[in-house]
Amino acid sequence: MTEINSAKATAGFLGFLQQLATGKQAEKLGRYEDGILIVDTCIAGDTGKPETGILHPDYHDHFIIVEDYSCVADALAGHEKWVKLMLDPPDELVDIDTWGLGLEPYRRKAGDAEKEAP
Repeated sequence: MTEINSAKATAGFLGFLQQLATGKQAEKLGRYEDGILIVDTCIAGDTGKPETGILHPDYHDHFIIVEDYSCVADALAGHEKWVKLMLDPPDELVDIDTWGLGLEPYRRKAGDAEKEAP
């Protein structure tokens, strides 16, 4: 099990609480939806940084934040990169673990991958 970074987790949680208190919403930069796949890029309300998240039930039932960026231009390019990558989904997705919670990679469920095989 990966160790939790308590300072990072606390800062992330405080950012989340501030987002709730102010009602600040994420600023959308890009969104791709195709059936069960969503690739969403936004300026996150909790961190104030651009990031890309992927929602696909073959991996997990919530968004996996796969990349963050230093600027909007990089985020837009990153969004397109992840859309193309997810057209042929990889075996695993790694959450960048913004809050330092010690997250493990999300492996694509074998049963779902086998359904796609001829």
